[in-house]
Amino acid sequence: MYRLTNMKYKGKGHIREYIMKLSYIRFRLKILNLELLEESIIYMALNSLYAQFNQFKVSYNCQKDPWSLNELISHCVQEEERLKSEQCESAHFTLSSSEKVEGKGKYKGKQFSGGPPKKK
Repeated sequence: MYRLTNMKYKGKGHIREYIMKLSYIRFRLKILNLELLEESIIYMALNSLYAQFNQFKVSYNCQKDPWSLNELISHCVQEEERLKSEQCESAHFTLSSSEKVEGKGKYKGKQFSGGPPKKK
C-alpha cells in the first residue's frame, strides 16, 4: 500500500507502463483481501502526474462521466504524445536560431550557442 500511494510519474518511460504498474499493485492488494476501487487508482494516477499534465487533469475534472482505467490509459498516452511533440517543436525552434547577436556587451560577431561558455 505504501508503494502504491507514494509512486510518482516522473516522465521516464511510458505512461501506459506506469498506470499498468499501479493496476498491478491494486491486483496484488486484492489477493491480500484489500480491495481498492478502480476510481481510486485513477485518482492516484492523476495526482501522481507531473506539472505538465495539469491542463489534462483539469479537463478530466470537467468531464461528467468518470473514465475507466482503459480510457485513462488511452487519454494519457495521447497527452504524453502531444507533450513530446510540443517539446520537440520548441527545442527545434530554439536550437535552429543562427542569428548573430550584435550590440553593447553581447557576443559581437559571434554566434550564440544557447548555453554558458565552455571551459577548455
